[in-house]
Amino acid sequence: MRRAKYYTDIFQNAFAVDMAMGGSTNTVVHMLAIAHEADVDFQLREINSISDQVAHIAKISPSLSTVHMEDVLAPEA
Repeated sequence: MRRAKYYTDIFQNAFAVDMAMGGSTNTVVHMLAIAHEADVDFQLREINSISDQVAHIAKISPSLSTVHMEDVLAPEA
């Protein structure tokens, strides 16, 4: 697999996970900036395509004091 394709896949997968967990405007801004700095061709049209294909399965709200990223991997009680 070519290196550029590998990096593009990484960005697509990371954004798909974010969309499944509720998505974020900050994610869009930061992913596009990181892709630009890494010289990876990852555009807004790809983000729109991913968001159209990925189901929203959970809302992870980092602004809540009762919810933490560790809770994503925590076993059910």
